Amino acid sequence: MFFPKGITLTTSCLLLLAAGCGGGGGKENPPPTCTEDNSLCARVLVPAGFAGEAVNLTALFFTSPQPAGMPAAILAQIPEPDIGPSRPYDLVLENVNAAQGTYYFFVVLYMPGGGTAMPVAGVDYLCKADQAVEGDGKAKNVGEIPLTSLPDGLSWALETWPVSAPFSSTWTARWSTPARTSPLR
Repeated sequence: MFFPKGITLTTSCLLLLAAGCGGGGGKENPPPTCTEDNSLCARVLVPAGFAGEAVNLTALFFTSPQPAGMPAAILAQIPEPDIGPSRPYDLVLENVNAAQGTYYFFVVLYMPGGGTAMPVAGVDYLCKADQAVEGDGKAKNVGEIPLTSLPDGLSWALETWPVSAPFSSTWTARWSTPARTSPLR
């Protein structure tokens, strides 16, 4: 390995860490913060031992704490997100115009060989924010949300979601514009 004259491997590592290239979260690299009305920010983390390249990351609102039926909103679908053990995904959603009410924020990470509309147990990953989100038009900061592998034998109750159907009139009536994503990468 080549290093410029006078720079050692140890010095190079220290410079990378000082520059914030060490990856991961923590106090030196806090999750994104939303301040604009109708925005939602979260940092999505993968579990230790995560390997592979994700196919899609989908952010959803449900009206119940357990996903069942069609989601209240599909906030974002991000193809091939750059996420890994040292690369959390900072999700910044704008124009989240939720109707008044309480919503539960979920993120699904679809992997090769997994699902496309419903996650597959043992292949895909899922997480839910600890706290419900109120549809009141204010900025929402969810913080860090760790993904977990969907365990074998656990089904996600989306059997009633018409996968091939376009968005329902319920979705259109409750959301004035689709959310827009702006990754902080």
